[in-house]
Amino acid sequence: MSRKKNFPLPIYSVILIVLVFALYFSIYYISPFLVGDRHRFTPSLAVDGMIPFFPPAVIIYLIAYFQWVVCIFFVALQKKEIACKSLTGACCALLMAAVVFVVYPTQTVRPEILGDSFSEKLLSFLYSADAPINLLPSFHCIASWFSFRALAKCDKIPRWINTGNFLLSVSVFASTLLVKQHFLLDVIFAVAFMELGFLISEKLIPAKFYDLLPDGSQKSQTMKNKVKKGL
Repeated sequence: MSRKKNFPLPIYSVILIVLVFALYFSIYYISPFLVGDRHRFTPSLAVDGMIPFFPPAVIIYLIAYFQWVVCIFFVALQKKEIACKSLTGACCALLMAAVVFVVYPTQTVRPEILGDSFSEKLLSFLYSADAPINLLPSFHCIASWFSFRALAKCDKIPRWINTGNFLLSVSVFASTLLVKQHFLLDVIFAVAFMELGFLISEKLIPAKFYDLLPDGSQKSQTMKNKVKKGL
C-alpha cells in the first residue's frame, strides 16, 4: 500500500504565499500599462543628491532576494494566526502600493555605468532587467521590512537572528539608495505601508476570515518541529 504524501507547508500558507507573489508580479507588470504615457514624478529630496553612487552595494541589493525566500518560508511554518496575519499584511501593503503606483506614478534617471568590474556588471544587468519606474514605495524595501518584522513575530526565534535580520534589512534599504534604484522617500513609505499592512491584518480583518482558510497537514507540523529544533 502506498503511503499518502502530504505537502510540507500548511495549505493556508500556500494559498497566501501564492497570493503574495501573484500580487507582486501582477502589480509590477500591469501598473505601467495603467499609467500609460501620463507624467511621472521624481520623488527626490535634497539629501538624495548627497548619497554617493556605490555599485558594490548591488551585492546587498541582490542578497535581499535570499532573505525574502528564507523568511517567508519560516513564517509559513508558524502557527496559523501568525502566518496568516503576516502574509495577509504583506498583501495589504502591496495593494496599497499598487494604488500609489497608478495615482502617483514615479520614475528616476540612473547614473551611467562606465566601468566593467564585477559589481558594475551586476548592476548593469539589474538596470536592464528592472525599469526605473514604480519607485514609491519601494517593493524591495517592503519585502525586506516584511522579512524582518514577520520573522520577529515568530515563535522561539533567537535574538541574534532577529538582530542580524534587522541589520540586513537596513543594509538593503541603504543599498537601494547607493545603487540609485530608489530615493529616501521610497524607503520611508515602504516601511510605513508595511506597518500599515500589519495593522490592517492584525486589527481590522476579523478572525473569522483566517478561520475560513484550510489548515495544514501532518507533514507540515513535522516540518515545523524540525525547524524549531534547528534554531
